[in-house]
Amino acid sequence: MSKYPLVSVIIPCYNYARYLPECLDSVLAQSYPSWECIIVDDGSEDDTREVALEYAKKDSRISYLFQKNSGPNAARNLGLEVSKGDFIQLLDADDMLEPDKIRYQVEIHRINPHVDIVYSHHRIFGESFNGHKNQVRSFDTPEVSGSGVEIGRTLLKGPFTINSPLIPKELFRKVGLFNPDFRYNEDWMFWLSCLNAGCKFIFNSQPGGLALVRRHENNTSSNLWNTYYYRIVMRREFSKHSPFFELVNLNLEYLNSDIDFLMNIAIDTLKLDYQKGVKKVFQAFLIKPGVRYLLYLVVAVFNAYWLANILRQKSFRN
Repeated sequence: MSKYPLVSVIIPCYNYARYLPECLDSVLAQSYPSWECIIVDDGSEDDTREVALEYAKKDSRISYLFQKNSGPNAARNLGLEVSKGDFIQLLDADDMLEPDKIRYQVEIHRINPHVDIVYSHHRIFGESFNGHKNQVRSFDTPEVSGSGVEIGRTLLKGPFTINSPLIPKELFRKVGLFNPDFRYNEDWMFWLSCLNAGCKFIFNSQPGGLALVRRHENNTSSNLWNTYYYRIVMRREFSKHSPFFELVNLNLEYLNSDIDFLMNIAIDTLKLDYQKGVKKVFQAFLIKPGVRYLLYLVVAVFNAYWLANILRQKSFRN
């Protein structure tokens, strides 16, 4: 490994022009000098192009690409295809990096050449936490290193954020690119694919070397229904391909819990919007047909019919 291997920072961006300057400023502030930054505009309709090109004029290490709206995974894949780096730093356009993040993780890779993925803690900040604008709160990622079942027990509970790791580009040749059909939990699916491929993970976290994750109402993770729906799809995909019997059994427990939670979301939706609620209950039923969920579906449809009759009778009276 050379003293300063090139790191490719890949930033998919869809209508996040208002956040992009802070994101790019955090890249420019990196203490590690050898990087390129590829902004992939995923068909934005705001000022993403103008903001990106303005920064590209300031620093030749920054480049801009445009694609028709195809989702964040397709944008990341495009960035990966044109990237020239030895390592990949994925970064969402509404997030940031602390100044020493890349430098620390390149050094960890240098010391541990057998390791595939180096990851760290991250911090969550947002436009409002408890009424305080831009308050930052820490989020401790499980401090687990290893491969196989050892790291799998942790990854099945939940992923680390996509901005947290530094990844050798060679790993994508081994595991494959991101699945463009996934628009929720897309990073989690990739980490689980790395797990199934026998990749070695190492945790290392130092002050000044964290990923900063912004929380706001437009986050894809704020859509609870889609998050859990794709979470269930992801778990089923994992069980089909995992060579780890113990993890498949553990994943099944989490899968059943996620399905129950999805049905609860559907039932809660009924209270606010019967038409949408019935549709969601039906979708949840199709995921796992059974007597219990069939009863939920029957009750949901009956309640919708009953409500429609009451409204119809009131309209006749008036």
